[in-house]
Amino acid sequence: MSAKVLIVNTKGGGHGHIGLHLARALLEKGLTVDMLQVGAETSKGPVGKYPQLASEYPTFSVRYGDVTDESVGTAYDAVYDNNAKSLEDIAPVIKAGKAGAEVFYVSSAGAYAYDGNVMPHLEGDAAKGATIDVENAIRDSGVSSINFRPIYIIGSASSKREYTDYFFDRIVRGRPILLPGTGSELTSLTDVRDVASMLAAAAGKGMKNETLNVTNTRCISFTGLVKLCEQACGKEAEVVCYDPERMKDKIDGFELKKAFPFRPRHFFADPGEAQRKLDWQAVYSGTTEGLLNTLKLCYEEYLQLRLDKTPVVFDLDDKILEQVVS
Repeated sequence: MSAKVLIVNTKGGGHGHIGLHLARALLEKGLTVDMLQVGAETSKGPVGKYPQLASEYPTFSVRYGDVTDESVGTAYDAVYDNNAKSLEDIAPVIKAGKAGAEVFYVSSAGAYAYDGNVMPHLEGDAAKGATIDVENAIRDSGVSSINFRPIYIIGSASSKREYTDYFFDRIVRGRPILLPGTGSELTSLTDVRDVASMLAAAAGKGMKNETLNVTNTRCISFTGLVKLCEQACGKEAEVVCYDPERMKDKIDGFELKKAFPFRPRHFFADPGEAQRKLDWQAVYSGTTEGLLNTLKLCYEEYLQLRLDKTPVVFDLDDKILEQVVS
């Protein structure tokens, strides 16, 4: 398959490293890939890996700046938008779509309305938010398009390491791991290479008005995740569960999002539609062994970055522990 693809990549957050791995997946398929990296050039995180990718593939190029009609253009066979959060952001990409490009938008499964009685999330479930507004704008434009909804993404060169480092930080320092709730809540973590392979599989399919969950085929409890992180680190840790609602009453200014990097509830989605329509499988993280191997890679990178030697403040942990034992 010979095609020219543009990736519009966000400058950070939980989706920031998708662009790097998606570019590699597309290049391996023989496509020419241009990266429009939002923001400034840096040597850190996934952006710092672009020069190596360019040295491996002469058909890869990267430029930095804002998303405009001029920077996106109309010369591409496909445009992957891993950035838009507003109608203004997506407008240049829709314009490229009207000129003939396939449009692939990385949205978010976080937009699903939560119903604890019915899981997993399916593509037809109620959803709202800025990313859904963008999805609707793409759909209403009539261009060839797929909206992808990921959950928690882990893996190499992550621009948001909290999903793994929350556990590593505490395990290596002999600290207890605090879990809001019972620890039995089920969540979904997907290796970024699995996310990239799904997105890359869509190129050239000519699909229109599709929405697909881009998530692992299996979910895991927080307690189960702790056990895998212990294996990755080669060290056990004490687990302490607590009631987050009680902490709101006991600790001034308590915010759960500062105490724990995940939603403290069941949060996972069914990728069955993507499996059927794109012939896709979560090769890297779709089994317990695979997810463990991904966590081991994350831990190796954690050590390479010397994060085990970096000072970490556990003041909020200590306040929670004080209330748990009182």
